Amino acid sequence: MCSDNVAIHVKNISKHYEIYERSHDRLKQFILPKIRQALGRAPGQYYRSFSALSDVSFDILKGETVGIIGRNGSGKSTLLQMICGTLNPTSGDITTSGRIAALLELGSGFNPEFTGRENVYLNAAVLGLERKEVDRQFDEIASFAEIGQFMDQPIKTYSSGMVVRLAFAVQAHLRPDILIVDEALAVGDIFFQQKCIRYMREKLEACTKLLVTHDMQAIYNFCSRVIVLNKGAVIFNGDVKTGIETFMKINHGEPDAVFKADVSDPPLSTAISSLEKSPERKLVPIEAMGGKQTIKFESFSTTVNGVAVVSDSMTVFPGDVILIDMDIIAVEAVEEAIVGYLIVDRNGMYVCGDNSLSIDRGFSISSSGKVSASLSFKWPAIANGAYTLTLGLGRGVDPMNHIVECWAHSLIAFESVSHTPIHGLFTNNLVKFEYDGVAR
Repeated sequence: MCSDNVAIHVKNISKHYEIYERSHDRLKQFILPKIRQALGRAPGQYYRSFSALSDVSFDILKGETVGIIGRNGSGKSTLLQMICGTLNPTSGDITTSGRIAALLELGSGFNPEFTGRENVYLNAAVLGLERKEVDRQFDEIASFAEIGQFMDQPIKTYSSGMVVRLAFAVQAHLRPDILIVDEALAVGDIFFQQKCIRYMREKLEACTKLLVTHDMQAIYNFCSRVIVLNKGAVIFNGDVKTGIETFMKINHGEPDAVFKADVSDPPLSTAISSLEKSPERKLVPIEAMGGKQTIKFESFSTTVNGVAVVSDSMTVFPGDVILIDMDIIAVEAVEEAIVGYLIVDRNGMYVCGDNSLSIDRGFSISSSGKVSASLSFKWPAIANGAYTLTLGLGRGVDPMNHIVECWAHSLIAFESVSHTPIHGLFTNNLVKFEYDGVAR
């Protein structure tokens, strides 16, 4: 019996499979042992046993975000299927508390002949929700999935990215008590991955979350605890850093270099610190595909009218200069205004950034004024992969205590390429900031 604070209670579960080398061995196993026993002989065995899981036990508390990691074949997917109830253990017990939503395989739970709309209601019915409850949330689910008119087309016509968009939107918006994600988000593009991470952090904070992925950076940034599986057994259950080190030892044999590069504490700029200190500010997510986009967003006293990212290529190398042009319009006077940027990885974590306070003490905007401004910075030497650019606008003169009025998430995506395995971060890499033609 598990306590009221435990969401998932796993006790001594094992899963054994019978592996038959030839198809007729299954028939022999069904008939011959019974005959041999009737004749007083020892029953024969025409299969070999395989243990996917052996005597696994752990508890996951309500509201925890736990990562389950291990090499391929370690038993992760088998474990998740048993927690979800789609697979029965050979021995042991599993107790769960509350509604479970799971993204175990791409399109699992969807009928390919049904439309996206029909599958939304089908999934909800499986989870025990009434139709009127789904009716209230359908528009929000459709908006999050961003598949447009395909919502009324059969699932079999969807791309893999569209399937995972709809699958996550359905499972997350039906407010589960336990959410299980098994590598499914890796199919989506960087903008959707960041959107899912933000949603889980902001809207599903109280939900118990199980994350299975080979992305150690995601585990490090998102999870509060790690369970490491190896050959069907739990070999570690504890803090994230030690868990990743344990996994790296199994996977590579020389974990130190990989571990230090992948999960070192990221140095945060003053812009990041101020954003985190301003939870009362309204966050307006904007996701624009491609370059040279004009973006608009509003927040409190300041509006960023337009942003254009100018780059010859969306592939960038350390030292490449990125230019952002913008028009800033204030609805009231803004003294000591500042502009900053953040580079965000595909897990939605801030990698590095800078703002105009590092080279200037701000600028002023009159109550009905407009300022044309541009921001240039050098791309930092960071790990290879996809990143997005986030822009922030605020006011203040103190690098540690300024106010960020608003910020726009994921304005544009870049693919960062480093010729050498450099993982250092440049935090003060702002080249130039100018406004109304005055360079500072």
